[in-house]
Amino acid sequence: MGRTSRDKRDIYYRLAKTSNYRARAAFKLLQLDATLGILSTATTHDRLRVADLCAAPGGWSQVVAERRPGARVVAVDLKPMAPIAGVEMVLGDITAAATAREVVDALGGGADARRGVVLCDGAPDVIGLNDVDEHLQNELARAASGRREPPFLGGCFVSKVYRGRDATALLESLRKHFRSVFVAKPRCSRSASPEAFVVCRGFGEAPGDAEKPVPFVACGGDDAFDADASFPLDLPTAAAYEFRGPVQMPIRPPHEDAGAGPPPPPAFAAATAAASTTAPEGFRYDGDVRPARGDAPPPATDAASLRAWVS
Repeated sequence: MGRTSRDKRDIYYRLAKTSNYRARAAFKLLQLDATLGILSTATTHDRLRVADLCAAPGGWSQVVAERRPGARVVAVDLKPMAPIAGVEMVLGDITAAATAREVVDALGGGADARRGVVLCDGAPDVIGLNDVDEHLQNELARAASGRREPPFLGGCFVSKVYRGRDATALLESLRKHFRSVFVAKPRCSRSASPEAFVVCRGFGEAPGDAEKPVPFVACGGDDAFDADASFPLDLPTAAAYEFRGPVQMPIRPPHEDAGAGPPPPPAFAAATAAASTTAPEGFRYDGDVRPARGDAPPPATDAASLRAWVS
């Protein structure tokens, strides 16, 4: 269907472009903040400090910079991201201790950096196996919560989770460290999606009644648009649908590197050089002789060599 696909008929997809947001996910934070006051979290310091983890392409960072001008915002991601006024960028892995220390330094260091707001709308690449996808997503939420690395502990912590069997264990684990824990679902998040957002407040304070179920809150107001509806491209109040390009093109899209692939690791190069020159024709690639079919396959990071080995 091309440009008339579901995404193009999604009202939040279109609103994001007209509002100059880099992703429709910006409305998730807007609705969470409207109902729960996430960006109005009381702090003891004179400047709100926000760590936006897995930030690219930057939709949530845009909302924070827009709603709280003057806040100290640090966006963290493995991928480079186009600059945003008032937002400092950190390129790194949020599960690495070195990245955690760099974020705390960027936030100004000290206890105040730990009492700020930690946001994470990141998600691993889904593979279509629900249990595996849920586990990977919730493990990312555990890493983002900072329980394994003290500098990432936040006064208010918000992270995407997938609802399912593994979610209960995650919520109970977070309850041991935060005063209040509940689950929120923005109205711009499709009902068919298992995603929701865990919202935690009061790190290190006495936890609430752990015997009660974790509260569930719908965010966004009754007047919010229906994320599951398929809207016509010609609204009654608008002229003909106008196609709009991306608000911000990616700095280095993955498809640019998809054809080349990484160079073979030294260990595989040595094995290749030592392989017999009488290998079957199917095991020659770019003039190199590949190991015999009975040998161990090359590393999974060497896609070209794996294709030759499998063939």
